[in-house]
Amino acid sequence: ESWAEKLFNTNRKYAMEKYKLALNLYDSTDIQNANKLKNKILKMYNDLINEYLSTDKTDLAIATLNESIKFSDNPAAHIKLAEIYRLQKKDEFAITEYEKAFKLDSSGTSGIYLSDMLVTKGVEFVKKKDLASAKKYFDKALEANPSIMIPAELLYSVAISSLKTTFIPEQSTNTTIPSISFV
Repeated sequence: ESWAEKLFNTNRKYAMEKYKLALNLYDSTDIQNANKLKNKILKMYNDLINEYLSTDKTDLAIATLNESIKFSDNPAAHIKLAEIYRLQKKDEFAITEYEKAFKLDSSGTSGIYLSDMLVTKGVEFVKKKDLASAKKYFDKALEANPSIMIPAELLYSVAISSLKTTFIPEQSTNTTIPSISFV
């Protein structure tokens, strides 16, 4: 165990700050070692965050995640933060973090996480009969992940609602649009 590892095991925050100082000393000619050190610091952040989460210190985990993101803006940190917000039922915060992860890496799994969260919100709005809001979330989910499976019955109710407002601003009974009847 090196002196740095011993320091990390006794005072994690202080150790990370020292590692960051060391990282700043690397010049552009030693990118390989700088990247190794950066990855080590990210692992330290991750270990500390997991420790906080396992001991129900969620606020410290969130603060440390935000610190980690300032150090190195990466999709994994945003996804982890989004998952915490999702568990706390802070859906809009979760969506924002998933969107940040997606912007950083649209080819990775962040689109799947984002679209799943957006579909979940869309379903909530269908249950509340707010189909315009549901449609907004479903459309965003399909943008993030075109292969997402949205249950047909949900899309049907949203589509019918869209048709009603598009073609029949003032609904009356027994109105027919080709192949669709509203009674």
